[in-house]
Amino acid sequence: GDGEAVLLRVGRQDAGANSLLLQSVPRRGVSARIGGDPDSAMLTAFVLQERETADSPDGMDLDDPANRIAGAKLFLGRGLGEIFPFQSTASVIWGPNETSAWSLASEAKSLGPFHLEGEVAGSGSPQEGAGSDMALKGSLSTAAQLPVVPVNYRLSLDWKRVGARFESPAFPGEERNAECTRLQGNLSWRAFG
Repeated sequence: GDGEAVLLRVGRQDAGANSLLLQSVPRRGVSARIGGDPDSAMLTAFVLQERETADSPDGMDLDDPANRIAGAKLFLGRGLGEIFPFQSTASVIWGPNETSAWSLASEAKSLGPFHLEGEVAGSGSPQEGAGSDMALKGSLSTAAQLPVVPVNYRLSLDWKRVGARFESPAFPGEERNAECTRLQGNLSWRAFG
C-alpha cells in the first residue's frame, strides 16, 4: 500500500518546511523514504550538500566531507486522532568536524480554531569553545469568521530563542544568542451571499 512505499530520490531534494535544523532551501543529494501515509509514519534518511558550490552546479559533490551533511527524520502522523491530535517529527543531523544537532517538533491543526506548533533543538561539537546548546521556538495562531459582521480574521504569536552556542550543521547562518517575539494579525472583508 501507499503507507509502505519506498521512495529513492537523487538530485535536488526538498528540505521541507523551515526548522531550527534546516532551511527550506533545495539541496543536491540522495534520500530514501519509507512510508507515505500522512496519517501514519514515515522515515527518511539523507545525505546532502551543506551548500551548493560553483565547482559542481550540475553534480552532487558528496565526496567532500567539509561540504556534506547526513541525517534522518522520523515523521509521526495524526493516526491517534482525538487522543493525540499532533503530528510530530524527530530529526538528527551530522555535519563537518563532527558537529551534530537534533530536533523534536510537533504541530496540532485540530484544536478548534487554533493552530499550535513547537520545536526544541540541541547541538553539539567537539571543537574547543563550541560545546553544546539549545534552541526553542513556538507558534500559536487562530483564524475564523466574526459573527454577524462579514469579516475574517487571523492572529498569530511567534516566539524563538537560540542559545549562544547553538549551531546546526545544515543551518550555519542561524543567528545565535537571540530571542524574539512577534505578533501579527490581519482582517479581511468577505462578500455576502
